[in-house]
Amino acid sequence: MGAAAAWNTDDSWDIFSLSGLAEEGIDAYLQRVAERAADLFKASGASIFLSGDIAEVFQLRATAGQHSAVPSDATIVFGSGVAGTVALGGRPRILGDLATEPGLSDIEAEGDGTVASSMVIPLNDPQGGIIGVLNLSRREGRNPFVESDLSTAVAIGSMVSLAASNARLVEQMHRHMAELQRTTETLEAVFDSVGSAVIVLDGKGRVVQCNSVGYGIYDGGWVGSDAIATAIHEAYSRAKHAHRPQAMRAEDREAGKCWLVQCTPLHFGGAVVAVMDLTEHEAALRETERLQRLAEIGQMTAAIAHEVRNPLTGIRSAAQMVRQDPVEYGGFLEIIEDEVVKLNGLCDDLLAFARPLEIEPEPTDFGDLVRKQCELQRTDFEKDGVELTIVVGSGEPKINLDRRRIGQVVQNLLRNAREACTSGGHVHVRATGYRLEVEDDGSGMTHEQTAKLFTPFFTTKSDGTGLGLCNVRRILEAHRAQIKVASEQGKGSLFTVDFERSGQ
Repeated sequence: MGAAAAWNTDDSWDIFSLSGLAEEGIDAYLQRVAERAADLFKASGASIFLSGDIAEVFQLRATAGQHSAVPSDATIVFGSGVAGTVALGGRPRILGDLATEPGLSDIEAEGDGTVASSMVIPLNDPQGGIIGVLNLSRREGRNPFVESDLSTAVAIGSMVSLAASNARLVEQMHRHMAELQRTTETLEAVFDSVGSAVIVLDGKGRVVQCNSVGYGIYDGGWVGSDAIATAIHEAYSRAKHAHRPQAMRAEDREAGKCWLVQCTPLHFGGAVVAVMDLTEHEAALRETERLQRLAEIGQMTAAIAHEVRNPLTGIRSAAQMVRQDPVEYGGFLEIIEDEVVKLNGLCDDLLAFARPLEIEPEPTDFGDLVRKQCELQRTDFEKDGVELTIVVGSGEPKINLDRRRIGQVVQNLLRNAREACTSGGHVHVRATGYRLEVEDDGSGMTHEQTAKLFTPFFTTKSDGTGLGLCNVRRILEAHRAQIKVASEQGKGSLFTVDFERSGQ
């Protein structure tokens, strides 16, 4: 009687079911199937091979049977050998004498030659393709396999294929979950290692996640300074509508604290907000500025002595001449007056440079301001034969500026550019976004001159005081703006002013 008859009467068929596969694992399941199949078919040996990491190579995953002697590292190459050739054909077969088997007669028999009958069942992946082989064999002296055995073996093979496919999906899912877990843990570690507060908002601006520092700002509700919460909501609103990162400065003057709030919108909605405490940083900057000012004062002392001594020498000499003969040398009184006027102007410049600078910023159309300043100086440019070109961006955002002070900055940069050119020269002014560029093709400067350009009383002009660009820098620093210069002697200079975007 074949295995088909036993199939209909033996309740032990449940042992082949897929229940418990997730708990016991694919290898334990395959071993159980191999052992039960060997028993069910009264097979001398049963083995199951599945495809591994190398394409078209099936690796041994389970073996059973009293006379099974398959090496643990055995493999089946797709299309090679008896089992590999049957797998390539994709059709389950009962094999006896290989010399009489179609397509297998020229293949050398494998094993010790004691196998009288065998079944090779290709395992078909439900998604397509061959993923393995189920082998069953009987030694000499036992009845050969029949078609009913083959039908039963094919049914078992179908379940093995399904189990293997499901196990692979489970393994793939576990790998993805493990990878996701590692990625999540890494991101959380990075998230918490950031020294600034990081807060994630959903599409409605609600807090959904914080790092450890962020809980100092939000712990079920906003805590600490109201200035931070206000800045976060404002930055989020602007980023949501602009679809680009926004930055704002928050300040609590009573507490003496300030922060930079940066909000980056997410494509799927919501945003990531970073809040950096600038209090110590700005205090350090102020201290650096104070020390720099002290150094500048030291440099100014020597420069002032030089600037004052020359007029005083002229005044003293003229006064002595007048004293000797007021009638003959009365004309020297005009010289005295001129020199006094120069000294008074120098004192005014020094006082303007020394006193604290206070600004009154208000939303300003920066491009329009630049355009008006250029028009005010156009007559001077035409008089000197220097061409002035203006490029102003359209639809630019307004910037919080002290219009009068920034007007002074633009005037100074335009005047310097014009005076650096000879007749026939060109000055190009560009104002786009938060940037101003003033470029000329004039005399240019050496590297040494550029390095000292913003030093008090340093000037490349014969009649300059060297305080103009110092005041320009002070005004821009009060606006938290930066000024840079690039120059090459004989080829001209480029002054670039960048205004801070935070708080705009």
